[in-house]
Amino acid sequence: MKGLVLLALFFYKKLLDKFYSLNYFLLCEALQYSILIIQLNIRINIKNLLFIISILVQFEALSCVYGKDDRVEASSSSSYLSELARAVAVIIPGDYVFPLRKNSYYEVTTDTMEEGHGLCKSERFSEQYIASYSNCTGFLVASDILVTAAHCAVEADVALNYFKVVFNHRNEFLETEDIADEYGDLEKFLITPKENVYHFVKVLEIVESKKNGTADYAVLKLNKKVEGIRPLKFRKYGKVSAKDEMVAIGFPSGLPMKIARNGQIINNKEKNYFLTSNDTFGGNSGSPIINFRSGEVEGILIAGDKDYNKNKNKDCYEVNVCKDIKKCKGETVQRITKLKSLKNL
Repeated sequence: MKGLVLLALFFYKKLLDKFYSLNYFLLCEALQYSILIIQLNIRINIKNLLFIISILVQFEALSCVYGKDDRVEASSSSSYLSELARAVAVIIPGDYVFPLRKNSYYEVTTDTMEEGHGLCKSERFSEQYIASYSNCTGFLVASDILVTAAHCAVEADVALNYFKVVFNHRNEFLETEDIADEYGDLEKFLITPKENVYHFVKVLEIVESKKNGTADYAVLKLNKKVEGIRPLKFRKYGKVSAKDEMVAIGFPSGLPMKIARNGQIINNKEKNYFLTSNDTFGGNSGSPIINFRSGEVEGILIAGDKDYNKNKNKDCYEVNVCKDIKKCKGETVQRITKLKSLKNL
């Protein structure tokens, strides 16, 4: 079994070496998912290993900055967007969110972007603390129903037994604290109140398929209703206008929440998805792509371009910038109208 896990890591590294800039954070995540499958007593076989690798390659492939970097803090956005952003949560593996102070608070293990991702000091947000192993983004469509990308949930058993959902993961709300480990060494943690932390109890729908066009979405029920936060409205029929501005809200590379406006629709011809120029990254998977004019969710971010490029002279990573939108892949957005389980909401 250990040999198969190592084999998965070997092939994953080869894929990254060939197609992407190597990101050791994601290599660790490959190991994390492999160990998780063993813990859940899921049978390891070649099909499962290839499934893990495919998820991680998708994660690495998402995404980049188009022209000027439009990412801003939720607190720096308009009250209109800041209110919408309250319904957006970060999804984190359960091993990295755990009780603290008599179960009244939770910790999220953390590094800075420079430490965790090897980001160059000159890059934006390099000194901000990240949820080191944050997986994806999700958003409320009802008081106890969260939507995300299917590849974020991995599969039903994993989603229900492992992930935590954390709201209000914003830079202005998060506190950091140095806590001594069992050896007396200090480690830095992000502190978030217990009431911000939820988990999944039921899978309502998971679809991941490339047959008949891209499909990548999951609808999951939370363990309790989220009080004081208004779920997002979403399109139930029809198609977004190619002239409308798209807004992405999520947790790029595990950073505290960022809002990215000025997304243009690059391709609106496909039945199940459309392409935008929103500035998003790994960690934004599952983010709501919102129509700025209507305030409605038009789709779910599921894939995109490469995040970072290695600066060999500085031995660090820089944000991949697309200067000409016409020459870039674009961000793939699953149309939310295709989610069958949302029809009656």
